Amino acid sequence: MIKILILAFAIMFTAGKTYSQSFTGDYNLGDDKISITLDDNSYYVVHETGGIKGKLQYEENTPENDQIWLEWQNGKQVGTYVFKSDYSKGIYTDYKSGQESYIKKRD
Repeated sequence: MIKILILAFAIMFTAGKTYSQSFTGDYNLGDDKISITLDDNSYYVVHETGGIKGKLQYEENTPENDQIWLEWQNGKQVGTYVFKSDYSKGIYTDYKSGQESYIKKRD
């Protein structure tokens, strides 16, 4: 009985932590800083450098359950974000430069 209670507590604790993460917030993107916001039922990313704003479109989940989001600016796809399922970190591919950068959520 005690093993069941411990197991139930562990599941509730880890589930609560996983689902308490929010996609919106502030992130470090390589040397840049970005903010992801939800406005009018759409997600947007604002790059601190230059104040560039892009619209994010959910694409799909990977087999590892990471989320793939496409970034659009002026009707053109400019990059791809791949976030871990808890949105704590990920990788961004910039199509203009072909460069990949790490993403990490700021506290």
